[in-house]
Amino acid sequence: MLTDNGAVFTGRWRGHGRVALEVTLHARGVLLAHSRPHHPQTCGKVERFHQTLERWLPASLPRPPSLGSKPD
Repeated sequence: MLTDNGAVFTGRWRGHGRVALEVTLHARGVLLAHSRPHHPQTCGKVERFHQTLERWLPASLPRPPSLGSKPD
């Protein structure tokens, strides 16, 4: 998982050890990578991917029946 260096994602820069997210991901075998400080291009790639997912997911899921439709 790629994240920025926000306080919820890492305690590395504050000297507080690992935060709950780091502990949880490590316990589940998920590799956590942080972007370099002052390098917004990396986080921009993540944000662009989120935008793609936000557009793709609703289009790929089946639409629920409307409340006005009659059951078969």
